[in-house]
Amino acid sequence: MSILKVPSYSFEDRLSRRHFLRLMAWAGLISCSSNSVFAAIEEITLEERSLSLYNPYSKENFNGIYWCDGDCVASAKENINHIMRDNRTDEAKEIDLHLLDLIFALAKTP
Repeated sequence: MSILKVPSYSFEDRLSRRHFLRLMAWAGLISCSSNSVFAAIEEITLEERSLSLYNPYSKENFNGIYWCDGDCVASAKENINHIMRDNRTDEAKEIDLHLLDLIFALAKTP
């Protein structure tokens, strides 16, 4: 038994009006949400991208440009990796640039 009730139709079944309206409502919701995501990604094409990050455990912060002229700023990336490290083990991992771009896009949305 499935938690999601996905209707299955054969070629002989007709799509009822209620199912058609439900399908159109879902399609509308999906299309609206994807447009806002694409709009946020288009705004990322700026030449400079900056972030303001704060780690409440270590009281460290970063406020600066991490992307300039189509390339990542190495010193900023090192600082971001250090601020976002695991505070229990003090181990820093490489932070994905796509995550930073997502944080940048979320910070710009009203």
